[in-house]
Amino acid sequence: MLQITTIILFFVLGFLLAKLIMTYKIKALEANLENKIVELTENHKTLETLMYSMAHDLKSPVRSAAGLVEALQEDILDEAGTKESNLNILRLTITSLNSGLNNVDDILDFIKFGQNLEIQSNQNIQEEILLLITEFQNLYPKAHLSVLPLNLVTCDKMGLKRVFQNLIENGLKYNSKKNKFIKIYQEENSIIVEDNGNGIEEKYLNRIIQPFQRLDSRTKGSGLGLAIVVKILELHGYKLEIESKINVGSKFKIIL
Repeated sequence: MLQITTIILFFVLGFLLAKLIMTYKIKALEANLENKIVELTENHKTLETLMYSMAHDLKSPVRSAAGLVEALQEDILDEAGTKESNLNILRLTITSLNSGLNNVDDILDFIKFGQNLEIQSNQNIQEEILLLITEFQNLYPKAHLSVLPLNLVTCDKMGLKRVFQNLIENGLKYNSKKNKFIKIYQEENSIIVEDNGNGIEEKYLNRIIQPFQRLDSRTKGSGLGLAIVVKILELHGYKLEIESKINVGSKFKIIL
């Protein structure tokens, strides 16, 4: 009788243990499913935002280009325009279309970063920054751009180069001063990109790192520059901190 009771007891305990394990697994699967649903929902929202932004940013330059082509067509048909005026219309058309293409490039970059990153140790990012400085110096000959010695870093070199490209470009583009400067230097485990640009109000510091955010509607762009910076840094396990004062400038601290 005792043996039968023991067998039944073991059977009941085994059943309860199996049920407990099954319940745990089901809850784990449910939690995982909920996370996937949240992730898919967020991805869907991001995709919707991307599509809306792409349509919105393309509409303006394409509409502008279409209007310029129509004006050129009328001048040619009426033989009213001079060669120089027609060439000027063509230049404006090309500029408008290039603006739209640049916005598309930004959006595609935002989507694709993280798919093909090759993060390697002991990378000399200073070489890439010096190349960027040469390029921007040609565009802004009066600006003072400098980089002090930097430590080797673990990174995808092209990805981190894009980070510095965007930060340098923003520091020059959003800068109404005559004597613009960009300084890049190391502070312990951080790399600082400092500019003397127009600065950012503190209440906007969190907003400007979100996709498609432009504080100055008069400035052309996709509003993805800093969002791309943050995304690339997050994929590296790095962070971005921003200090800024209006009419003084900004410091973008990349925490490695």
